[in-house]
Amino acid sequence: MNLEFKDPTIDDKDWVQKILNRERKINSESAFSTCYIWSHYYSTKICLYEDMLIKKLDNESIMYECPQGARRAKDFKKAINAIINDAKENNYGEIAFVDFLDSEVRKTEEIFPKKFKFTPVRDNFEYIYKTKDLALLQGKKYHGKRNHISKFSKMFDWEYKPTIPANKEKYLAFFEKWFESRDLKEPFKKLAEYKAIQKAMQNYEALELSGGIIEVDEEIAACTIGKKINDDVFLIHFEKALNEFGGAYSVINNEFCKTLLGDYKFINREEDLGIPGLRKSKLSYGPAVLLPKYKAVFKDY
Repeated sequence: MNLEFKDPTIDDKDWVQKILNRERKINSESAFSTCYIWSHYYSTKICLYEDMLIKKLDNESIMYECPQGARRAKDFKKAINAIINDAKENNYGEIAFVDFLDSEVRKTEEIFPKKFKFTPVRDNFEYIYKTKDLALLQGKKYHGKRNHISKFSKMFDWEYKPTIPANKEKYLAFFEKWFESRDLKEPFKKLAEYKAIQKAMQNYEALELSGGIIEVDEEIAACTIGKKINDDVFLIHFEKALNEFGGAYSVINNEFCKTLLGDYKFINREEDLGIPGLRKSKLSYGPAVLLPKYKAVFKDY
């Protein structure tokens, strides 16, 4: 059976998410929203293969993600072999996979012993935090965060509000203002991140997104948007704050996490992409788990 790939559309959400939910994983790829809003950047293609999900990406080079939804080892083996055949038929050269988790590495090595080379990709490791830690900010390690919030509260008369679908255009306008405040080398509307935010806002209800904003004098100073991965984990897709509101990042992070306390044990704040400032910031919040992700290359080709 040949793999028949297609562009992901919002209409694919239900069947894709149903398959992803079987796995109960905590990585960002376990939310359909991640696949959909970034599909333009990665040239993502999806395939329903014998009740499993297979994804193909074309960002600089062709790569696949680990098949999702296999109920048995033989199903997983069949899906991997189908991917290998797809790569060979299309003369892709290196047969490579991206964003394998530890559990997927073990499963693949058990079924295909010594057939793959696995390499950790630190820039793609995801930051998983205890919701309680980010909501309560207890202990010495969060002293600086508490100070930022205290200083912000002394400087500004602010209010936290949950995001609502009716205001999605207002949120997009805020994100556009944030991009306009950056020293960018090209128009922000051409940037992959802006396009992802735009797709998220345009499909806010369909993707079942939620988030929060900080308002100062009825102006949005910060906004965070994310999505439930499963009953234990919430995923943050985007979080921005305007520079003129110093400390707003700490405030929006803390306030939104308070709303998640009691509903989710963990918060996934995605990877740092190797950006030094972003890595420093994410590490400063003390992740409970730094989730490893690997590149996998098939060696017998």
